[in-house]
Amino acid sequence: MTVAPWLIIFHNAPVSTDPAHWGVFGDYLGGVLSTFLSAFGFVGLIYTVIMQRQAVSAQMAAIRQDKEIRDDEVYSGQALACLEEALGKITLVSTTIRRDRLAWLESARLIMTARELSERINSHSVYTVYEAAEKIYRSRFSSLLDPDTNNETMQPAFFGGTDWEAYMAGRVTETIEPRSVYVIYSFLNWQRHESDVLDTVTRDWDMDRISRRHRGARLYLEPILNRTSPRPPEEAGSQDRSGA
Repeated sequence: MTVAPWLIIFHNAPVSTDPAHWGVFGDYLGGVLSTFLSAFGFVGLIYTVIMQRQAVSAQMAAIRQDKEIRDDEVYSGQALACLEEALGKITLVSTTIRRDRLAWLESARLIMTARELSERINSHSVYTVYEAAEKIYRSRFSSLLDPDTNNETMQPAFFGGTDWEAYMAGRVTETIEPRSVYVIYSFLNWQRHESDVLDTVTRDWDMDRISRRHRGARLYLEPILNRTSPRPPEEAGSQDRSGA
């Protein structure tokens, strides 16, 4: 490309033996090539700057993401610690409920704090792990407050009546604050936004996955499976004709 204009103009001229002519030709090549090289060098410089800027941006994004995940893990850990403390506040011994106004208030506040912390979690993976752990705590709350285990909670007097045991012991008794009752009981129940993973289990069960040692379970499930399985066309037709 550099020599092409020279050849177009001087292609009929004989090759010169004069050093001065060759000097002029060298100056021509140097001037043209330096221009192209400078242009290519400038383009290369711009490309290098762009690539470095992209690399720095990617590095900063990775740093921000790593910080976000660390923050999310802190939020998740603190939220679960609040739920553990909330459960302990209203647990007297094992499955016995503590009937104490202050304990229920503190438990409800800790549940709400855990909810606020969980709402700050941005990482999908961290929040998925937190949701699984939260389900375990809801199950533990549900077991503690199960009316079959603690049938005294079936009566409103447990929450708003007189604690005769405390009264006979000379202690002041107070009713349990209604908002704390609402927060705790609404937490342990199934959340409205939560989907049930069992809905993904269809009725095309593979009974071979259940050992024949578990005979009772198999005998219970097999009739259900047969009722929901589609009938072969021949069988369905013969039954329809016999019914007719």
